Amino acid sequence: MKALGAEHELNFWLRHVRIGVSVSQMTLTVCLAYAVFFAEPQRRPLLIGLIVFAFAITFGVGFMPLRRMLAGRWAILFFTVWSALLTILIIVGSVVDGGGDTPLAFLYFLPVVYGAIAYPPAGVWALGVLVVSSAVVTHTLGGGRPGSALMLGGTLTAVTTMCAVTAQNHWRTHRSQAELAQRLQHLARHDGLTGCLNHGAFHEVLEAEGERALRYGRPLGLLVVDLDGFKDINDSHGHPCGDAVLAEVGRVLRETTRDSDRVGRIGGDEFGVLLPETGVEEAALLAERARTAIGELTEPVTISVSIGVSAMPESRDAAALLAAADEAVYRAKRSGRDFVSVSGEQPPEPGLTDGPLGARIRELMHSDLLVALFQPVVSLVDGSVLGYEALSRISGSSLGPSQWLDLAEQVGMREELEAAMWRTALSAGSPPEGTILFLNASPGALLSGALGDQRDDLPPGTAIEVSEHYPIGDYALLTSDLANWVDAGCRIAVDDMGAGNANLAHVLNLAPHYLKLDRSLVVGLDQHPSRIALVEALITFASRIGSRIIAEGIETEAEALALWQAGVRFGQGHLFGYPAPPWARVDWRPPLIDPAAREATV
Repeated sequence: MKALGAEHELNFWLRHVRIGVSVSQMTLTVCLAYAVFFAEPQRRPLLIGLIVFAFAITFGVGFMPLRRMLAGRWAILFFTVWSALLTILIIVGSVVDGGGDTPLAFLYFLPVVYGAIAYPPAGVWALGVLVVSSAVVTHTLGGGRPGSALMLGGTLTAVTTMCAVTAQNHWRTHRSQAELAQRLQHLARHDGLTGCLNHGAFHEVLEAEGERALRYGRPLGLLVVDLDGFKDINDSHGHPCGDAVLAEVGRVLRETTRDSDRVGRIGGDEFGVLLPETGVEEAALLAERARTAIGELTEPVTISVSIGVSAMPESRDAAALLAAADEAVYRAKRSGRDFVSVSGEQPPEPGLTDGPLGARIRELMHSDLLVALFQPVVSLVDGSVLGYEALSRISGSSLGPSQWLDLAEQVGMREELEAAMWRTALSAGSPPEGTILFLNASPGALLSGALGDQRDDLPPGTAIEVSEHYPIGDYALLTSDLANWVDAGCRIAVDDMGAGNANLAHVLNLAPHYLKLDRSLVVGLDQHPSRIALVEALITFASRIGSRIIAEGIETEAEALALWQAGVRFGQGHLFGYPAPPWARVDWRPPLIDPAAREATV
């Protein structure tokens, strides 16, 4: 039996000590009654004295520092001494009472029964051998009747066997409960996906280590690790891939740090690494090592991280330590991502187009790395193609287009990059006759005029998608600008309907020709009646303002059928075709649908 430090183990043993004390006291009470009323007069005083002495020992146990004894290495010694004392007292009591056929012989059962609740099976067998041997020898030497020693030994052996089986079951139950308690405690403090400390446990450790660092004047480092473009990974590759990325980052952080360091998942895509006895210089070196190791991951996808570094005593306390690391990771993001920023240091000033990030984006805009792919928008009634949405990709880059647009925004070049994406899409030529080209545009790019010089190059009927993900400050100005595009023969579409910042504000102010339902409203639509009701309400609303509904992100036939039954007549998603070079043919054909429904697509 090992040291019993865990609270669950400690309470287990304390409970069994109390059971042993109670059983011993009850048994000694019966023995005392026998000695007073039935023992031979000449043996009575000595026998009563022996029992009173045993009572004193039993009551004395209650005044011992049991919790401290059982929490350390004294536990096994305590139970061993107790059992030995019980056996010795029984032998002496039997001899004093004349040995042989004394009624006190039944006390030999006490150590074995108590052993069943206090020892593992092997210990009960060892104790049983001791008790049986002592009982037979004492009974034989005491001059008992012929065969009584054999009967007592056989009975004790049977009782020992039953007690060993009881002890085995008892210990199995106890161990399974102890393991369950440990697992529950682990789950309560650790993130189930990454195996790192969860948010609450990490902050507990942070507070404790912060207080310790302040009290003893010791250094304490902290890293805040934020995944770059994690949302795009989820959007492009799916949430299972995102979960795998988080698990891999957690593993790398644990492997690249020391045993004394503590790694926690403190946000959806954010980790914290607490570094006891570590100053800011050493913490920065560890951060760079972690950033490099994560950047070398290729499965399931290539990723990068931005890391903020802070340390005590530079920070006043744990709260200031965390705030400084958060500020540092924000600066790392603004410096171009995949970067380590140390609290107190000033990184290169962002927002300058002649900096390294601006030069990289300018190179991207004037190279063949910027590629346009096109995803079809189809009729759910007959499978015909309504149009193609132009989607930009950056060849050879682990970052998605939205991440590059965010970086470009940091250096004031977002509108230029969007214009370059339009030029790349338009270089593919006009879509097939009778189909529409859908081009994405942010409100900022429209209002800045960066896209205006391409207005005359747009194919007839081009639809400009304004995403809900970008807030609009001046609806009147944007509406006026979009009116000029409509006058030039364009159409207006509101993208990501139901998932952005503006909700229905775009719809009410922009008078769009198309409403594109976000994937979040489409996924699992066939299993959510309440979501179907919402889609039906949006369809009714769209028909009243003269707009057509297009559902994005359709991946299954069940989703397509549920959308058609709800009244949606156009869709886009992997079910019909992945983003591809122009102009991919669509082979999807809908299930048999009432031909009269074709009129709804007009």
